[in-house]
Amino acid sequence: MRKHVEWLFRELEGWVADGILRPEQAAALRGRYAAMAHPGRAWGVILFGAFGAVVAGLGVILLFAYNWQDMPKAAKLGTVFASLLLAHGAGLELRRRGRQPALADAVQLLGTMMFGAGIWLVAQIYHISAHYPNAFFIWAAGALLFAWLLPSVSHGVLASILLALWASTEAASFSQSLLTPPLLILLGGGLLAWRQRSPTLLVAAQLAFVAALVASIRDAWLVWPTLLALAAAWLAGGTLAELRSPHFPLGGKVLRTLGFILAVAALFPLTFRDAMRHWSPPDWFVPGEGARTLWFFLPLAAGLGLAAVAAARAITARDWFSASSLRAAWLPLAMLAAYAGTFIHRELVGETGFDLLWSGLFSLVYLGFAGMLFRRGIGEGRFAPMTGGALLLGAWVFARYCDWFESLLARGLAFLLLGAALFSLALLVARSRRQLQPAPETTVN
Repeated sequence: MRKHVEWLFRELEGWVADGILRPEQAAALRGRYAAMAHPGRAWGVILFGAFGAVVAGLGVILLFAYNWQDMPKAAKLGTVFASLLLAHGAGLELRRRGRQPALADAVQLLGTMMFGAGIWLVAQIYHISAHYPNAFFIWAAGALLFAWLLPSVSHGVLASILLALWASTEAASFSQSLLTPPLLILLGGGLLAWRQRSPTLLVAAQLAFVAALVASIRDAWLVWPTLLALAAAWLAGGTLAELRSPHFPLGGKVLRTLGFILAVAALFPLTFRDAMRHWSPPDWFVPGEGARTLWFFLPLAAGLGLAAVAAARAITARDWFSASSLRAAWLPLAMLAAYAGTFIHRELVGETGFDLLWSGLFSLVYLGFAGMLFRRGIGEGRFAPMTGGALLLGAWVFARYCDWFESLLARGLAFLLLGAALFSLALLVARSRRQLQPAPETTVN
C-alpha cells in the first residue's frame, strides 16, 4: 500500500501543473493518505521475534521444571524474578536507545511469558491451592498493563488470548458465566488496536471477544442469535467506520470482513431444516432470568443499533441499494429479523411448518450475501468477488443435496441451474471489464 501512496504523491505535482487538480485538492489528498505513506512495520521481525519469544519462554519453563525439585526455595524465587527483571530490563534499554523497537518488544514479550510462568511456579513453591483460572486473569492483567504502557501490539494480542482462556476455563471447569473477560478484551484490546491502528491486534481482540462471550453463555440456544448479532454489529459498524473514520481506515475494513465471515458461517448451518429444531429457542424468551437477558440483549442491541444507524444513513442519502447499504443495513437487519421471527412463530403458531419456513428464510438471507458479491464483481469488473459468491452459492446448492433436493430430478435441475447461473455471471463480469477499460486513444496523422 505504501508504494501506491508514494506513486500518488509523485503524480499529484504533475496533475496540479497540468491543471487536472487544484492545489487545495492535492493538499487534501496528501492529508487523506498521509498515514499510509509512513514506513510500514517490520512485520517479519515482529512476527518471528514474538514467536521466538513465546517458544523461548516455553523452553525456559521446561528447563526450570527439569531441575525444579532439586532447587532450594530461595534459588527458585531468585530464578523466577531474575529472569523476569532481566528480560524486561533488556527490553526497556533497547526501547530507550530506539534502534530496534521490534526486538525490544520481543524481549519484553519474553519477560511477560516469564511473568506467567512465575505465577504457577510461585504457587508450586508455596503449595498454594487456589482457583486456577485466576492465574490467567493475573497474567492477562500484567500483559494488558504493558500493552498500554509501552504501548505494545504483541502484548495486546497475548492479553486478549489470556482473557479468552480465563473465560473458557471458568465456564468449562466451574460453570461460571463472566461478563468481565469479554468487556476487558473489548475495552483493553479493541481500543488499543484503534489507538495504535493495528489490524493484527484488532483481529485478535475481536476473535478473542467472540470466544470469551460464547464461552460465558450458559444457554446453548443463545449462541446462534449472539453470533448473528455480533456479525450484524461488525458489518454495520465496520462499514460506517470505513466511511467516516479517517484515523484508522483499515479498522473498518477489518471489522467489515470479520462480520461478513461470521455472518456467512453462522447463517449456513441455519439453512438446514433439522438445524432449526436444535438451534432455536425451545420456548419464548424469559426476561426474568438475569444472565439470559444480559447475554441476549447486549449483542442484539449493538447489532440492531448500528444497523439502524446505517439504515438511517442510507435513507437520508437516498443510497438504497449500494453495496455499503446492503452490507451495513439491509442484510444485518434481515438476519436479526429472521431469527426474531423464529421466536414469534414458535410462540404463536407452534411447530407447524417451522423448519421448512425458517430454513428457507435463512437461505434467502445467506444467498443475499452471495448476491452482494456477485453485484460487486459485475459492477467493478472483478472476478475475485465473483469467485467468493460462486463458492457461497455452490456450497448452498450442494448442501441442499442432503435435505431439500431428495429426487434425482431435483438434484439434476439444481446443478443445471447453478452451472447456467455461473456461466451467465462470468459473461456479465467479462462484459463489465470491457466497458470499464478506457478507450484507446486515436492519433490523427
